[in-house]
Amino acid sequence: MKITKSLRTLATLLLIAVSGQPMLALQPGDAVTLEALTKAEFVKGEVPKEWKTDHVYVLECWATWCGPCVAAIPHVDALYDKFHGKGLDVVGVNVFEDGKEMVAKFVQKKGDGMSYPVAYTGRGGAFEASWLKPAGVNGIPHAFVVKNGRLLFSIHPASLTEKMVEALLAGGEAESALVKKLNRAKGSQEEIKALVGTYSSQVGTGDYVAAKATLTKIRDLDETYPGLPGLEVGLAAKQEKWEEVVNKLNQDRSAMLATMLGMQVEMGGETFPAAVLEVLVRNLAGIEETEAVGLGVRAALLSRLGKKEEAQAGAEKAAKAFIGLSQGAVAKDAFDGYVNSFKTDKPMGLMEAFGILNKAMSKGAK
Repeated sequence: MKITKSLRTLATLLLIAVSGQPMLALQPGDAVTLEALTKAEFVKGEVPKEWKTDHVYVLECWATWCGPCVAAIPHVDALYDKFHGKGLDVVGVNVFEDGKEMVAKFVQKKGDGMSYPVAYTGRGGAFEASWLKPAGVNGIPHAFVVKNGRLLFSIHPASLTEKMVEALLAGGEAESALVKKLNRAKGSQEEIKALVGTYSSQVGTGDYVAAKATLTKIRDLDETYPGLPGLEVGLAAKQEKWEEVVNKLNQDRSAMLATMLGMQVEMGGETFPAAVLEVLVRNLAGIEETEAVGLGVRAALLSRLGKKEEAQAGAEKAAKAFIGLSQGAVAKDAFDGYVNSFKTDKPMGLMEAFGILNKAMSKGAK
């Protein structure tokens, strides 16, 4: 089984995600205002009139084209539904996007699945200028957590847990300890970056005991590190501990984790048992129509399971999502070869799909 290549690819993606940042103008502890949100266009609900005393505010930065953002929405919505009556306020802040109508349609389609207020800020708007750029935010999903008019910390929205929200609402020592811990973890990103590289090398040489110890170090530095579940499941897969893999996938049914492990299968060419592939397909069944990577992974897994018709239908959805990433700059026929390849025993992979997208966009730009 050749899992090393895909683990290294995954590690590279994670290294990009945790790259260090320079000294920033907006940092934890700084006072923040609602001014930028008052300039946004709300497609659902309305702008908060003020920061209510002791309320916790989560400003969830997302976009319709961002697969991980869309995957995190159900989690954020569940937190909002459970804690809104206790003092949790969420505002979905649509960023890095052009087109209010597309955002409004997306939110309308989500319905009660996105029950909190949602603001469309527009590319280059006031929110980007006064929040994202000063905080050094170049990628999403991203969430700002505010209480009593001050930025407490930033976090991947999928990493915000019920226990964290409870601690923030409780205030006092529980809040202080959590904020200190999360901000310390944020400052450890360079160390985590190095540890992910070490882990990748250890897995590559088959030193699984050392790799497990490295993952423990990463967890100790930042238990909310988004890539950790994928690395842990990936290590179990490398050791062919299939029962453990299935158990982990049954415990954490997030599309994000399924996509990460599915990428290892799809990109690395590993032979996973059908039982694992079936669980991955199940966990990816509810992903949104805009999640190109997840849809592409699911189509590839279906093909491996010999379900050609389902795989082709999945490839068609993935192709549509890839075209959507181009904001309409790529025509449907550019992906005909990708879709048709799923009729054969050798369907195209994700990197080939991205290659089609890049080539078509480059051609259109000339």
